[in-house]
Amino acid sequence: MPVYDPTATQGESYGRIRIWLQNLRNHYFHDTEKWALEQRERNQQQIKQFFTQAIEKPEPQNGTDYLRALLFILADVIWYLDTVREKLKNQ
Repeated sequence: MPVYDPTATQGESYGRIRIWLQNLRNHYFHDTEKWALEQRERNQQQIKQFFTQAIEKPEPQNGTDYLRALLFILADVIWYLDTVREKLKNQ
């Protein structure tokens, strides 16, 4: 069950990871031409924000940039899972 986090795009949270993965999936695997203009622009802005944070560029230029972005998101997922493991251990 997804966890709602109203500050997901600003904070360090599972919500942020979920939003990034959803935006990347929408960008690369869905036809966004049918979306409303505001929705397309918001998705593009969030994709640029992700890549800027992950690789310090608004979009990947080559395969190495994609690999760095994948490693960035993998590290974030691992960080989240480690946090959950620690919390469950302490219960």
